Amino acid sequence: VLETNVLACLLPTLKHIIFIGDHLQLRPQIESYELSLENKSNRHAFDLSCFERLINSSQRDVLPLSVLSHQHRQHPDLADLIRPVIYENLKDAENLSERRPVVPGFSENCNRLFWWDHDEYEDAQKSDSASRSNRHEINMAVALASYLLKQDSEDK
Repeated sequence: VLETNVLACLLPTLKHIIFIGDHLQLRPQIESYELSLENKSNRHAFDLSCFERLINSSQRDVLPLSVLSHQHRQHPDLADLIRPVIYENLKDAENLSERRPVVPGFSENCNRLFWWDHDEYEDAQKSDSASRSNRHEINMAVALASYLLKQDSEDK
């Protein structure tokens, strides 16, 4: 969420506001280089999150801060992707890997993570959009979903 959208909601009658997230999560996306953090001549940096501004502010010592310490959703193999880069001290909940059943159609020692590689280019981009698509990747994802659905129905 862009900070400007949040600020528009801060009326003089507001008594409390609670933000959920932390300064390590994804930054807001903006289209304009002139308003971005990358532009060193810009003092606004609209793509800097509210959380980052609070952590870097002179008021940092008065604001309480806590960061995600335990995660209960992702399989540990997936959490290992972000652990070294973002959440170095992130711990997995107890028995997290045992709570997740083996995915039908995959071997038991599959770590639930694999990378696809192809050399198909992205589809032509619409001029008014920052979104990209790749028909080949869409077809690969549909084929995988179809395969997994067939495996699940065969096990029943």
